[in-house]
Amino acid sequence: MTVSEAIIKFIDLIFEVFNLEKDENYEDLSKISDFSEYVISKLGDDKIFLKPLLECFKNLQIDDETLERDTQSFTNIITAEIIDYNQNSNFKMRYRKFGFANSYGSHLPIEFLHNEKYYQSPSSPFKLINGEYNPTNSFNALIDFIIKDNEGVSLIELIKSIRDKKNNLSLLINKKANISSINLYSYLYYDFLSTQGHTELDENHKHEKNSPLFLNIDPDLNNDNDFTQFFELADVINEANFCPDLLTRYLKFYHQLEYIAYRIEIKKIAKNADLERSFITDIHKIAGSSHKDSEETIFKNKISELFTGRNSIFKTQYQTISEANRNVLDELTMSKFGIKLSVADNDTEFLTKLLKLIYKLRNCVVHNKESEFHLTITKLDSYPVLKIFLPWVINIFESKVDSLLRNFDNKLKYENNSIKLY
Repeated sequence: MTVSEAIIKFIDLIFEVFNLEKDENYEDLSKISDFSEYVISKLGDDKIFLKPLLECFKNLQIDDETLERDTQSFTNIITAEIIDYNQNSNFKMRYRKFGFANSYGSHLPIEFLHNEKYYQSPSSPFKLINGEYNPTNSFNALIDFIIKDNEGVSLIELIKSIRDKKNNLSLLINKKANISSINLYSYLYYDFLSTQGHTELDENHKHEKNSPLFLNIDPDLNNDNDFTQFFELADVINEANFCPDLLTRYLKFYHQLEYIAYRIEIKKIAKNADLERSFITDIHKIAGSSHKDSEETIFKNKISELFTGRNSIFKTQYQTISEANRNVLDELTMSKFGIKLSVADNDTEFLTKLLKLIYKLRNCVVHNKESEFHLTITKLDSYPVLKIFLPWVINIFESKVDSLLRNFDNKLKYENNSIKLY
């Protein structure tokens, strides 16, 4: 069966599932666009929600060579499945509304296919306009699904889900051998967010997006390197991508570093528990140190530990800020916190001061006491140098952490998904 025949079969199954009537003209059709136009002409008011999807097929942009390829020749499509987030235990509580594709696979919520709003804007992040078929388009998840399941069993299930306007279902296409579905899904979610995408929420939750800050590195994704362990961090990045202003964005950046700081400690506990059965002892230690050590100390020590032996980048990149602006920043931070970022310091000293300043500025956003320096959006106008420094610090740390995550750095990667108690 060719790709063209498989797509026509899918359109034909729409007739069957939606109980549409065919007339004598149907047998004379031969092109995908003709079949699509014919189905559109048969839609009643109760089925008109199908029209945008069929318009995609009508305007489908696939070259003739691909259309004539045998579906069995698409060996890069390893699996194509419908994920039910209510039934699949690995995916429960992890349904996120995003459409995305990269070289490893693609993800497309089924509700995007039966909801007209996802087809309306050419700038839609879900890229369903005209049904363009290419590796970076989330719509190709549907085409790949049709190609892979040309027997039609799952296609009928898919069309019924569209007919019944079901949510909490999605298409997941896997093009990476020997990888679990939840690992692939977790990585697609993370990679989608790192391109400055964000999940679809209600209109009153949407905010203007900031510029992308992440690298474009394909990780060594396999079942030993499981991206599911970074799922909660991806949720924080998702929130960061919604932020409407610099200060809120800065807080979400701090939340990422805070998550990393405590993850480093948990990583040690998990390793010791596995080797020495020392879980209870280590928990007592960390509980005790949490009382003795301030939140600031824990934050500084753990992030410094993460970058041990690779901390020169911070002082080097800091010098990309003009000397005039660095001098203004020094005056501000010395007067408010007694901190001066000196390029004369060694790399370790510089990072320690930088982390202390990050923590102090976080407090200025969070706290609102008369006795403390407090930052608000309007007050930020009085300190324009912070409009230069805050984006710089967000950019340098998030890009470095992103690189470490994608490379499954040993200081961040959990060896197992459980901790032995005894």
